[in-house]
Amino acid sequence: MLAVAEETLAQMINELNAGSMGDLNRHLARIDVPRASVVLIEAAERFGLSQLHQIRGRVGRWPHQAYCILMSDGAHTDKARRRLQVMTETTDGFAIATADLELRGEGDVLGTRQAGMPEFRVADLFRDDAVLETAKQNAMSLIREDPALKKPEHQALRTALRQRWSGRLESAEPPQTCRIQGCR
Repeated sequence: MLAVAEETLAQMINELNAGSMGDLNRHLARIDVPRASVVLIEAAERFGLSQLHQIRGRVGRWPHQAYCILMSDGAHTDKARRRLQVMTETTDGFAIATADLELRGEGDVLGTRQAGMPEFRVADLFRDDAVLETAKQNAMSLIREDPALKKPEHQALRTALRQRWSGRLESAEPPQTCRIQGCR
């Protein structure tokens, strides 16, 4: 028996049929079938990794073996094929999130794009993670030393940051207290 009222389930199905796929994760979180052992996902290539992982998580909540069957018509993109491959290779949520980041990109950290590769001109988030970590530590040190970039030796950086990020931040002025993790 489903742990959702029948009218709620009917409403959820109607919304999904009407094309409200954006609400899929919200709906799935409300469905609980503790003894379910099989889930069949039709047109699996049309779903993102987080949705596939969420759906797969709806089965296997009791001691018996569970199965997630991904059905696909075979006519899909390389990215869709890769998403299905990831789902057949791992159940590790971190590995799935990493693959999703590699496939979709992280979007625009300070803007509104939710997917796509960043506007780095040289760095690659996966290949250059050690260099980017060092750059982060150096930036945090600079913020601790001169949060407003008022020192004469930091004026060129202040100007460059204002030009680069103007219009993308509410204010080019730093906050009175630093809220960035690691900044004191």
